[in-house]
Amino acid sequence: MTAKPALLAQAIELHRVGRIVEAARQFEIVLKSEPRNLAALQHLAIIHATRGEFEVAEALFRRAAIAAPDNPDVQSNLGRVLSERGRHEEAVACFNRALSLRPGMVEAEFNLGALHLKMGRSGPAIEHLRLAVDRQPDFTAAICLLAVSLQKEGKRQEAIALLVEATASRPQEAVLRHALGRLRASEGEMTEARRNFEEAIGLQPSWGVPYYDLSRIHTFAAGDPKIDTMERLLRKPTMLSLDERVGLHLALYKACADTGQDETAFSHLAAANMARRKAIPFDEQRANGRFQATRRVFDASLFARHAQAGSPSRLPIFVVGFPRSGTTMVEQILGSHPQVYGAGELTDISEVEGSLSRPGFPFPESLADGTAPDFRLLGESFVMRLAALAPGAAHVVEKNLGNYRRLGLIHLILPQATIIHIRRDPMDTCFSCFENDFGDHLAFSYDLGELARRYVLYREMMAHWRHVLPQGRMLEIDYEAIVGDLEGSVRRLLAHCGLPWDERCLNFHQTRRAVFTQSQAQVRQPLYASSVGRWRRFERQLAPLAAAVREAAG
Repeated sequence: MTAKPALLAQAIELHRVGRIVEAARQFEIVLKSEPRNLAALQHLAIIHATRGEFEVAEALFRRAAIAAPDNPDVQSNLGRVLSERGRHEEAVACFNRALSLRPGMVEAEFNLGALHLKMGRSGPAIEHLRLAVDRQPDFTAAICLLAVSLQKEGKRQEAIALLVEATASRPQEAVLRHALGRLRASEGEMTEARRNFEEAIGLQPSWGVPYYDLSRIHTFAAGDPKIDTMERLLRKPTMLSLDERVGLHLALYKACADTGQDETAFSHLAAANMARRKAIPFDEQRANGRFQATRRVFDASLFARHAQAGSPSRLPIFVVGFPRSGTTMVEQILGSHPQVYGAGELTDISEVEGSLSRPGFPFPESLADGTAPDFRLLGESFVMRLAALAPGAAHVVEKNLGNYRRLGLIHLILPQATIIHIRRDPMDTCFSCFENDFGDHLAFSYDLGELARRYVLYREMMAHWRHVLPQGRMLEIDYEAIVGDLEGSVRRLLAHCGLPWDERCLNFHQTRRAVFTQSQAQVRQPLYASSVGRWRRFERQLAPLAAAVREAAG
């Protein structure tokens, strides 16, 4: 009877010191003889979650929840895994269940705040994260996410002050330096951001995450010692979290590309994408079905029946396009106009879409019994939330990456809103998706075949909107046209938005505003043409992508 407790204790110690493979093996041995052992289930689930194996982790946490249904730690951990798997409402329920079992539970407050932030709800995120920090002032992760939430709410100075104070009180904590660097990078303060990332690496060289952030604003030279360090870290992948592995591969992709080692560079890029894709559940057939249903439901007759049914507000400007097509640049151009506020990637329209689904009657089929008052109410509710972001602005720009699928809904509830579609060369667009890490937001972007097929679906969707929306409803402008004729393109954009000319839009790179997308470094620079045709550097490696795009396009 003494062997099992000893084996469990040994496994827990192995986990504590980072000997993950051995620890996992020991926990599995314990569970063979004690399938309901709560400690073994939790530890093994955490190991799988750290590796990005969230499906396995969920199954283990569910076994733990059956073994201990009133354990708040199990509920909170299960919620975290469900959040990683994109099942946000289930995750919220788990966190609330944990808080009901243990009121004031700091981890659950933090997890709930982190999830609200992930869902684009920075207000509720601030509430929960403040509670977590108040109850545990040295909770580093909560401090970092609270700073991000404050920044997203426009409270930049409070966010910076929070992190500066935290780094001053704990100068040896690399995570705080890294968080401060990210905040400054999003504000365009690249010199300060670079210094913070370097400091984080100096404090904790074995932590893989800051190398990726540094690589996005740093040009590597041959012999850079950081390259050797990153390669050495990757030789022990089981010691790294999923984010560390992905980040290190992407940083080495950038380093090798900077130093002319194209073959090695692309191998790191492919490894990063493979690691991320393995951790993300993605049902391509189900996603394709949503596209087909959207084209079927949103036809010309639907728009004719509900012409001008929604809110008449002209406040919103929707900038849409495939990811990495130039939408952030256009938002930055428009946001440089004194009458316009760039709100970034909001989730409000996707939440409207979600609210229209009912059990057994999902969106968009659920629109069949929609009425003009319904659509007007939805539009006015959206406009109220948008107006609260920038009181007094004539227009607010929204550029959620999935909104190209929702243009039918947008037209129904906001028939006077401005719509701008940004197009870019298919290969440049897809390659740029493949070389960036979107976390779990764009599951299709990590596999070249899935990426090509999604691009074709996007193109078919936009062709559908051209056919069924009123003529002139949407301005379409090419990224390459903006690069080739900035002033002419800006004049077209402003005219379509009903805005007077303003020279500041030509100097969009000088505009001070937070940018949270992958383009945060690019939009701080004057317009350049080097991004046109970038994919050809890896033309041989990308041949399958090019062939898939050509074949799917017919």
